[in-house]
Amino acid sequence: VRTGTSVNPGGIPKKTEPSTGDKTTPQSKPNDDVGSSGTQQARRGSTHPVPVASTCRAMIEATVDEMMKNTESTMGLLGEVMQQHAPKIVYRPKPGTILMQSKKSSPSSSGYSITRSGKDITVRVATPIDDLCIANLRLSVFSDFTPETRKLFCDRSCHLLSTRRQRGAMCIVATETRTSSSSFLPSMEDESVVGTAEISFHEFAETSLGRSRPQGSILYVTEVAVNSAKRRRGIAKLMMEAIDKVAKIRKTETIYLHVDVENIGALRLYEHAGYKKLPSDDPVFLEFTTKLNLHDGATKGRKHYLMSKDFVKKPTWLEDHNKKETFSGQTQRGTLGIEVLH
Repeated sequence: VRTGTSVNPGGIPKKTEPSTGDKTTPQSKPNDDVGSSGTQQARRGSTHPVPVASTCRAMIEATVDEMMKNTESTMGLLGEVMQQHAPKIVYRPKPGTILMQSKKSSPSSSGYSITRSGKDITVRVATPIDDLCIANLRLSVFSDFTPETRKLFCDRSCHLLSTRRQRGAMCIVATETRTSSSSFLPSMEDESVVGTAEISFHEFAETSLGRSRPQGSILYVTEVAVNSAKRRRGIAKLMMEAIDKVAKIRKTETIYLHVDVENIGALRLYEHAGYKKLPSDDPVFLEFTTKLNLHDGATKGRKHYLMSKDFVKKPTWLEDHNKKETFSGQTQRGTLGIEVLH
């Protein structure tokens, strides 16, 4: 995706001048599913700032300051050291593959209506052409920043998506489609991205958790985001079901994720999806959490649960896990998902 592009109401990138206005998103409700604000709010100009939690703001601003100072192509969006030469990855399922589709006019098992009249929700594997829409969805939580900072964040976010994809990560997107009354087949202009999540495995590199499980048997989920105007419609639940489908296609044994202990909506979503909290005092889990800079107090006093979901009755653990070596808690800074931001 080229610099200097934006998204039209249909979700299609088009060449335009960078926006000069601040942008806003509706304030999240306490029972919202999960995620950041959406792309439509990120595109409209407004003078009202997004209500980001004060405990997160200093961390966000410091992160963007580091992004602006660091011009190395090997540095990730949130401080992650990226590999310049990555092995060729065989993607499964392939980009564009449809994973889940909502049923019209039928409520989800959570009691929320997934669709509205004339609209469908489809969850599919993202393609590179979706990167700008994904970046805008993530960017919406920073919409009170200056236009220059917003543009920098979006540029770096698109670059990071591409770089992580080269390392094996993949995104899924939930799209809302309005069927035209004049045609049974909706055009691309009728599709907009309303949710996204990222699935990867390189976070386990050089960790005891990664060495304790067979190669290819575990995945990590992060960057879960849902358009704030589209929450409580079962979109996040549909994305979690799509993630399960990816795990089954890849014959994954376990999926891991982190969640802020105060994000009750996300915690409830993950528990309903079958995820369970893991013991924070286990040295293997503590080391992994610390590597991602999500250990207690690492980000302005915030705390996170490490959760997991098994897809087999007896997951395979190698000898390394049984050693339970003492972990000091000292490690380099890692990545931080944005699903925990309010």
